[in-house]
Amino acid sequence: MAASTMAPPLAPETITLLQQRLLPHGQDHELSSGEVLDPVLARDCVGFVLCGQLRLTWEQGEDVTGITVLHIGDWLNADGLLVHQSPPAAVYRATAFTRLMLIEIAALRTKLCGALSDLRAPLNEALAVYLAQRTLALSARLHQSYFADTEALVIEALEEATTWPSAMSHPDGTLVKIPCKTLAERVGCTRVTASRVLGKLMREGRMRREGRRILLSHHWKCA
Repeated sequence: MAASTMAPPLAPETITLLQQRLLPHGQDHELSSGEVLDPVLARDCVGFVLCGQLRLTWEQGEDVTGITVLHIGDWLNADGLLVHQSPPAAVYRATAFTRLMLIEIAALRTKLCGALSDLRAPLNEALAVYLAQRTLALSARLHQSYFADTEALVIEALEEATTWPSAMSHPDGTLVKIPCKTLAERVGCTRVTASRVLGKLMREGRMRREGRRILLSHHWKCA
């Protein structure tokens, strides 16, 4: 894990005081857009996002399920530190230039019994709260996937894409970059179904293609 040479400055307000205390004990790791975090690091380290954005997916063979998107301050592999078990099929992929702070779990456990003993309880509590919140969010998403129609889920995914770094303002609305494959994975449908829903929304005038991006009109959700 090489230290950053041209990393942007870190704003103190973007991470918690607890995470700031951990900074000197980890290493800065960079990922380019589209790059996947080394599975060994994903398994053996705990960490958090310093800048950028990671997409967490569950991948087994050709089956890929989108889990969540991690932003500044979100934790990576909290399971590995708390329950000594990392999800074997979890894959972290950067969706923009991303900086991570990674700490080897074995080394951190040793320090939590020594020099960082005062952080042991606060860290365990912070990670437990984070995992509980993520579980609630996933439960809500699972419920919605059962009871919301596909069009509603596609609209939700497109709305989320407006918050991504790749989104761009446009005089007529917002340009988002979300390939049909990615959209289908996030919604939990086939690419054909996702394409069909997009076609319907475009025929209704709520959006249109602009090169490789989709232009969402200013009032596209109300159309």
